[in-house]
Amino acid sequence: MKSLVINDKSFKIVWGSLAYLKSACALMDSIKEDFKSRNIDIYQDGYPNYEIIENDLKNGENTLLLIDENDNVYAQIVSTPNELHTMFSDEEVLKILHHYNLPDKPYVGLCRLFVDKSLRSNGVGTFLIKQMEEKYKGQNFIFFVHLTNHNALKLYKQLGFKNLGIYNYPFGEFYTFVK
Repeated sequence: MKSLVINDKSFKIVWGSLAYLKSACALMDSIKEDFKSRNIDIYQDGYPNYEIIENDLKNGENTLLLIDENDNVYAQIVSTPNELHTMFSDEEVLKILHHYNLPDKPYVGLCRLFVDKSLRSNGVGTFLIKQMEEKYKGQNFIFFVHLTNHNALKLYKQLGFKNLGIYNYPFGEFYTFVK
């Protein structure tokens, strides 16, 4: 099991499990509240919700968690192999790929990157994304970033993701990043 030390505190890196459901939902709630307090409107009514987090954890090999010694979740990232995002139909995926002149080859979607505000600016997001890149070595990645999420925009650019521009998805306007 991998670990990460931040500010003299040790965190375990684990794949998702329903054992972490309550803590993962609490992290999601705190992220939503933090973003709302900063007028970053990236979460639509009901998305994400507890059911989505539960499904992420049920499919544990696609959800990477950062947990402390008490099994509290401090960060997470979800991968969706062979689909861009769980919210899209196959028809919508092809429309998006064709809009950007991207080949119809498999992409690993990355979504729901949550980092507790106490750990931000410590390389946690970078670490989690690099873990996914290691797991899916050789795959193409796609991630959607809301226009107002400036920290995420900066992170993906630093990690070598290419910004394809703004696309008007059914759930709002988002930048589309690929790597």
